[in-house]
Amino acid sequence: MYFLSGPSCLLLQVHFGRWLIEGSPYVILFDISSAAWNLDRWKGDLWDTCQIGLPYHDREANDSLILGSLIAWFFKELTDHLGDKPNVISHFHEWQAGPGLILSRSRNIPMATVFTTHATLLGRYLCAGNVDFYNNLDK
Repeated sequence: MYFLSGPSCLLLQVHFGRWLIEGSPYVILFDISSAAWNLDRWKGDLWDTCQIGLPYHDREANDSLILGSLIAWFFKELTDHLGDKPNVISHFHEWQAGPGLILSRSRNIPMATVFTTHATLLGRYLCAGNVDFYNNLDK
């Protein structure tokens, strides 16, 4: 399935279906390789929004930004379509989903957010640095 949207005509591949677990919840999967051509623009957006830069050759960071940009785009389209009462909750799990949370919050997308991190490098650095992470998500 391909979507074409917005003034920049974002063309990407998205799959929609059911997750093969108990309860069979709906799932949307973004093919990040189909949107990788936007990486330089999205790096600029991330820098302009919150002065966060990504190393040129860091594939994991680049893939995380592509996914996060797609997620923020998706939630913006969804909440715009739902109008005054979007009632949307998004769960961002681990650092790979972090850019989606940052971009969604910086764009004031009207939805509740949940961010989960574990005893990974991010979690360890936040604990060791005594960072007031949850009270500073909007920054």
